[in-house]
Amino acid sequence: MEITTTQAVAAMQKYGGNGVQKLAACWLALDAEKRQRLEEAFSPEFQHYRAMYVEDVKAAA
Repeated sequence: MEITTTQAVAAMQKYGGNGVQKLAACWLALDAEKRQRLEEAFSPEFQHYRAMYVEDVKAAA
């Protein structure tokens, strides 16, 4: 299952603490080039919330 960054950001907004929620809000406010740079800088966080999104989908099924 390919999880998009937008889906990961949704999980960040839903499950993240204050800092991660701010990171998600920042990503949403940026243009495509800056979004890519932010995602590269915070790759572990984005990967973690991609995995959380998968778990959320499994739990909802």
